[in-house]
Amino acid sequence: MLSTRLSPNGGVRAALNLYSRTAHTFDESARTTAGLFGLQTALLLYGANHARQLGQALASRDLIGQAKGILMERFRVNSEQAFRMLVSSSQNTNIRLVDLARWLTETGIHTPDHTSGGRPQPRGNAMD
Repeated sequence: MLSTRLSPNGGVRAALNLYSRTAHTFDESARTTAGLFGLQTALLLYGANHARQLGQALASRDLIGQAKGILMERFRVNSEQAFRMLVSSSQNTNIRLVDLARWLTETGIHTPDHTSGGRPQPRGNAMD
């Protein structure tokens, strides 16, 4: 068996495992080739993970922007003040910022200093 780690930076834990029915099959050349395949695979995994994170960030940014717009219109505040309102509500309710923004855009309800029925349940870090 020859095993090559695919996540040198401690990210996704994965390995490329090669098996042989005979002993001493994997010489130095086979180990080098496996390492090269492992490196290419690790780069593909990194790229896929990075693309997924960028997609999530764009979706979160859009939701937060929509929620800011609701607050700006409703309370006649500027963009920075609306964002501070979202952050404050997120911290006060222990709800992740993106979850609070999603809830606000879906319900149109904003309760910056207290909780109300039907609000999302707290989870994770409020500043995510």
